[in-house]
Amino acid sequence: MPVLRKRGLNRVGLVVYGSFAREMSRVMRRWFGHELALELDLLKTKWTLRGLDPGLLKTLISHCYSELSGRGGAIP
Repeated sequence: MPVLRKRGLNRVGLVVYGSFAREMSRVMRRWFGHELALELDLLKTKWTLRGLDPGLLKTLISHCYSELSGRGGAIP
């Protein structure tokens, strides 16, 4: 994922953020609207407590949402 490559993460970091991305993908397929926003916020909190950068998590969420929705923008 280009967003992660730009950060220069090591291999372990890429694996951990990849695990976040897989879980985020499942959430995005299951929920929509207000529920999606709540679930993504819970997911970001969960992974922040595991030591991941909250700013990078938010960037990943916005990037993936815009790619999946085809809008090219951030989460409304």
